[in-house]
Amino acid sequence: MPHTLLLHLPRSDPDRHATLAAQALKPAHDFVHFTIVRVPSHILPTAMRDTESDEALCAQTAEKLSSPTLKSLRWAVHKRFAETEQTHAQLLCDLTGGDESRIKRKHGRVKYVATRA
Repeated sequence: MPHTLLLHLPRSDPDRHATLAAQALKPAHDFVHFTIVRVPSHILPTAMRDTESDEALCAQTAEKLSSPTLKSLRWAVHKRFAETEQTHAQLLCDLTGGDESRIKRKHGRVKYVATRA
């Protein structure tokens, strides 16, 4: 099964970063079938290695992820420190092809209404 790189885990606190990234990707499991795995950085086929990490967080799938899906997953991992509800709402909108104007932002609270454009 192919591994798709999502994040190089920093040596300082890899468990915290992995937990936050998994939490950010939680709603994506309903639309994209993948598992999150931690792998040693040296086994990933990349041109340049990250010198600040020993492990990487990858999405393991049976099939190759499409470019827009991979972009959405990486965006959510990048926003792992942001407000969880807002990250989940935007991720679901991106994965389902929803209308971004349907993401309701009121007083810091976010609600996603699943509709197709």
